[in-house]
Amino acid sequence: MAAATAIPTPEQKLVPTPVKDVKIQGRITNGYPAYEGKVPYIVGLLFSGNGNWWCGGSIIGNTWVLTAAHCTNGASGVTINYGASLRNQPQYTHWVGSG
Repeated sequence: MAAATAIPTPEQKLVPTPVKDVKIQGRITNGYPAYEGKVPYIVGLLFSGNGNWWCGGSIIGNTWVLTAAHCTNGASGVTINYGASLRNQPQYTHWVGSG
């Protein structure tokens, strides 16, 4: 025989916590240096919309880059940076946008 009881719990209101505006710096933990050509399928994505933000991505086809879904929220365009060992020194860029 089994028995279960459901006890209602008071509703909790979640209050958003503001996120500090942090300058992007190297935040890789336990990584290793990537020499030129080591990871040719990795790209940096500089999104524009209501402000600018960075995300990473992986080239998965001739015309496809895979990134996290939340990165594209509110984006009107993206500059794809590739061929770089340093995020702000890409060898190539390509802009994609709506309009």
